[in-house]
Amino acid sequence: MPNIVKTEGIVLKRMDFRETSRIVFLYTKKFGKIKVLAKGIRRPKSMFGSSLETLTRSAIVFYKREQKDLYTISESDILDSFEKLRRDLIGYGYASILLDFLDKANPGEGSNPMLYRLTLGTLKAMESCVRMRSVEGKVRNSDPELVSGRNPNPDFQMLLWGYLWRGISFLGFKPELVRCVVCKKEARDPSSVIATPPPAGKAISGLGWSSSLGGILCRDCWGKDEEARKISQETLDFLRLLKNGGAPLPKFHAKETLEVTKDLIKDYLFYHL
Repeated sequence: MPNIVKTEGIVLKRMDFRETSRIVFLYTKKFGKIKVLAKGIRRPKSMFGSSLETLTRSAIVFYKREQKDLYTISESDILDSFEKLRRDLIGYGYASILLDFLDKANPGEGSNPMLYRLTLGTLKAMESCVRMRSVEGKVRNSDPELVSGRNPNPDFQMLLWGYLWRGISFLGFKPELVRCVVCKKEARDPSSVIATPPPAGKAISGLGWSSSLGGILCRDCWGKDEEARKISQETLDFLRLLKNGGAPLPKFHAKETLEVTKDLIKDYLFYHL
């Protein structure tokens, strides 16, 4: 017998099924990623309305069977439509990357309340950025001097990369940002004197980063990963801030720091996922 289950979830994607139905993928609070069959959703007067649109957060009721991975949904009600975020081209683009990560990084069911809360909080922050940009745009048009020197565009990048960096930690691939992943010594001073000679043909200075080993390397341990790359103290500090959900958003001394940080996070994601 199927169990009648109630939970809430964020719609990741949908696909048409037969003439009037759809298969909907959601990331839920209680069960992680699930897929449900919404019968008759494509009919003009469907009871589901827009509650199963991509990016929507809804309360759902479905029939859960132990031996199946496709469940039948019977009810859904909108909790957050994220309408402003959905209508903003830039914001929706970044939100779509977030949903794609959530879909691809979770191959099957598995409860992860921390990741769910992080996802919901990040989507709400992105929508707040859309509202802020709208308000600042109106002020700028009426009196440009009021926003002189300010960036009217919200920084969706910082929210997205912070989400990805914390999200992979919640999935069990937490990066080491304090101690060397090999010798476990605290890595504090990138200019410290090296104790052992570097590998032949490789000049070493400062701290290293290894995606395969899972974090930072001290100067003595660079040789443990031939593909290790140098990481500056500023980049390391920024990675630590992102991991801890630091606020307000940091301002960089070097414009290149964000690009280097993005490359490191992408390498880490690709390796572990």
